[in-house]
Amino acid sequence: MPAFLIVLAALAADVSSVPGQVTPSVMPGSRVRLSAPSLGLSGAVGTVKEATDEALVVQFEYPRRVGTVDRSEIGKMDISIERERKVLKSLGVGLLIGAGSGAMIGLASGDDQNCFICFTAEEKALVGGAMLGLTGGVVGLFVGLARPQEIWSPMLPEDVDLTVLPLVGDGGPGLHVGFGLRFN
Repeated sequence: MPAFLIVLAALAADVSSVPGQVTPSVMPGSRVRLSAPSLGLSGAVGTVKEATDEALVVQFEYPRRVGTVDRSEIGKMDISIERERKVLKSLGVGLLIGAGSGAMIGLASGDDQNCFICFTAEEKALVGGAMLGLTGGVVGLFVGLARPQEIWSPMLPEDVDLTVLPLVGDGGPGLHVGFGLRFN
């Protein structure tokens, strides 16, 4: 019986704050990614228009609409802390894909035979790699400029409500444990 009381006391402890952890707060203008299964939202991204203790008013991106989400219905929420563009990485990937493709095409085409200006497979691989590498680099540059990458920080719940109810049934004594999360 004392072990049962220790478990019950541990479950009833306040787990809403962890010392030394600072979480960003949600305010109007914040970009959030949230999941609320009861509303059919899973990883929905939007900008907070209004934030109260009970709900968030969010301008969602896809589909483009404004919605009110009760904080009690939010299962998971992340906040965007930075948007960055990876231009050099995209340029490099495009360059490598283009150069590799051009070189393989040049080698696969083989040596020219019986022609006025003939090229060996290696020469065609060099020219094809340079031309497609340049083209791939330019495409990669534009992709890197057009598509920013976001860095997300998970929001920790501000309040955790635990409910512990004793169960007595056919299978013997037990516990029913339920919890609710509230995000700041």
